Amino acid sequence: MTRTILLLNLVGFVFGLNGCTQTSTKPQDKVRKPGSSLLWRISGNDMETESYLYGTIHIQDSRVFKYGDVVKSAFNLAEVVAVEVELDKVDYATIMNVTMMQDSTLDQILTPEEYEQLNVKYTELTGASLKTANRIKPFFLSANIIQAIVKKDAPVPLDLYFINEGRIQQKTVLGLETINEQIDIIDKLSYTAQAKMLLESLADTVNIVEMFNEMVEAYLRMDGEQLLELSNDPSIPAEFMKELLVDRNHLMVERMKPIMGKKKVFTAVGAAHLFGSEGVIELLKKEGYTVEAVEFDFE
Repeated sequence: MTRTILLLNLVGFVFGLNGCTQTSTKPQDKVRKPGSSLLWRISGNDMETESYLYGTIHIQDSRVFKYGDVVKSAFNLAEVVAVEVELDKVDYATIMNVTMMQDSTLDQILTPEEYEQLNVKYTELTGASLKTANRIKPFFLSANIIQAIVKKDAPVPLDLYFINEGRIQQKTVLGLETINEQIDIIDKLSYTAQAKMLLESLADTVNIVEMFNEMVEAYLRMDGEQLLELSNDPSIPAEFMKELLVDRNHLMVERMKPIMGKKKVFTAVGAAHLFGSEGVIELLKKEGYTVEAVEFDFE
């Protein structure tokens, strides 16, 4: 089987990567499966009013904004918007600080052969020499690659759009995580380990653009099973994947609980966090909440 390219977007890291599994060898349905959804109603557990959970994706593809009136109504009725990180409060200086290596460069942590291999692929995909990114942590090079190749016909990514709309509508906007908490997870991987992961992914024979489009199609179909497949890669250290996805699911639920109940909350987190036996949906159910799919179709 073809190995994978590192992707961001499905678990809410603004500058991160996810592994994904090559699934294009099997045909995929083009329509939403009955009962599947990215929008879920949360009630019960002595809540005075219902809240909603929505799975986002960090891209500027206009297709993911065409979610229609059902999602719009859930958002507009909310008093509180809960997101992973308040992206509009992360300034340029912070971005530079958390994404740059302080004591290493790529040409120091890679062999000359590995560096040239990465340089060729990076230049091919982005149009820029790797010299322009020599101090960027390898984990974050994927963000540059994705930004260079994906469709961008919307002004901002979907998760940031919900934040901006929340501000415009004078709702309370809360972050379930901080940028430093996310970066702490990444920094547990050595720069060398990050670089090896990136090299392995870029050596893959699968077409990156096709893979990315497949991910968007799975998102538009609201196919939770495939989205989980796309956010999982057995080649990534198991403990790292646990912290990247499962541990954060538990943290999000713990931080959602105090803000739900008295006010209507619209929680928008990366779609991969919703599904699976330890996804946010199942964790909320285990806490005694009633969580029901709200069906809608992308226009």
